[in-house]
Amino acid sequence: LDLGALPRAAPGVGFALGLTGRRWQAELALRGTLPQEIPGPRQGTFVRAWLLEAELRGCGFLWVGMVSPAICGVVSGGAFGAVSEGVRSPGSGVAPWVAPGAGVRLQARLTHAAGVTLDLEALAPLVRPRLAVEDLGTLHQPSAVVLRGSLGVLWRFP
Repeated sequence: LDLGALPRAAPGVGFALGLTGRRWQAELALRGTLPQEIPGPRQGTFVRAWLLEAELRGCGFLWVGMVSPAICGVVSGGAFGAVSEGVRSPGSGVAPWVAPGAGVRLQARLTHAAGVTLDLEALAPLVRPRLAVEDLGTLHQPSAVVLRGSLGVLWRFP
């Protein structure tokens, strides 16, 4: 769930692969938000926006047990896209998305191979594309700080 990239809370879906040591984890993740409609000032005008990202995340565990807390650093890069509809000149565009950040992870082991993770992160977009439409002006610009929460299932391979 992203707060700040789009005007409203944006649910999404993702997938990650990683390496795990005794007290650390490194991951490469692909994630995206579900498209969100941003209404324009006139009836029937809107922009449909989305965010698609690749992330590198590194976490260091404070201690290791059945429940293990970690501090993480993350770098997110990808595409912030939009399509306008209901306007005189409908169009689409894609802008780069680059956002470093930090957060915390709580990881719970269910079995030797399976577990769940809860991540809470804050990211600072280095590029904040404006969603602007001819004759309507700017409809949205991502916040200077994006908050993110995610719940995941973990499966370890020997």
